[in-house]
Amino acid sequence: MDVVSDAANKLAEKLKHANLTERIPMLSNITSAVKQHAVLQEVDDDVIIAVLFCGILALAVFSVLLIFCWLIGKTRKRLDLVLMIGPEDVGKTRLFLSLTGNSNFELTCTSLCENVAPLKIGKQDLTLVDIPGNGRIIWPIFDKFKSSCAKLVFVVDSCSVFKDQRAQTGEYLFFVLTDPIISKLKPKVFIVCTKQDVQMAKSPALVKQVLESELTTLKKTSQATLGDTNDSPKDSSGRNKRSAVLVEGKHGNVDLFLLPYKVQFLESKMVKESDGSQKISLNAGQLK
Repeated sequence: MDVVSDAANKLAEKLKHANLTERIPMLSNITSAVKQHAVLQEVDDDVIIAVLFCGILALAVFSVLLIFCWLIGKTRKRLDLVLMIGPEDVGKTRLFLSLTGNSNFELTCTSLCENVAPLKIGKQDLTLVDIPGNGRIIWPIFDKFKSSCAKLVFVVDSCSVFKDQRAQTGEYLFFVLTDPIISKLKPKVFIVCTKQDVQMAKSPALVKQVLESELTTLKKTSQATLGDTNDSPKDSSGRNKRSAVLVEGKHGNVDLFLLPYKVQFLESKMVKESDGSQKISLNAGQLK
């Protein structure tokens, strides 16, 4: 556009030198129009260059943000596991088979390794992991899967929790609820009370009272033996501060409904079908 401007200026000088602009006024108007057009073209080019520069800059920023979000999503652990845990002989494997659509659960035995199967809950495609209740293998397997925990199913025998399994059930629940990773993820916790069809079974409300009593005792013991204070040193598992998540209610006992993540009690029992077969009443839709 500089060439056009220079040509317009030279043309005006020559016409003026030849006194043609005075003789022919129209020529003066033509030269003025040429100059104005040249200036406008220069302005338009500057605007176009500025717009193009802004567009390229915006595209570059968007690309960087897109790559950053992709990297964040790639490094973030996907929470897609439903962990089922509890003491031995409470009906976990039978419940696992029922929830995953396997009706062949007449005869089950104590599991020595985890059972894993797909589980659809509503529109969510998750994976159900049945963790064995044996004290020697439960925690290594739990540690293996807990960082991807979306939901937690803690299984309790509605009869034995008041007698033989009271202490063990409370201890297992204590270590699960106060685990640092679980406390951070805050998954929804379902406490499933099995064998509700047995005559000696206690209601979920009574099971809750027993569990809270055991958790209260374990919390006090933990504070006394590990110095559960903010400035106390941690052990290798970080368990000196773990019990802080167990909030106490009005009467001084731990209240499971005051935990920083939602806790829900569910009943599970065997029911007869019209064809005489049996099935477990609890279904995957209740674990939403």
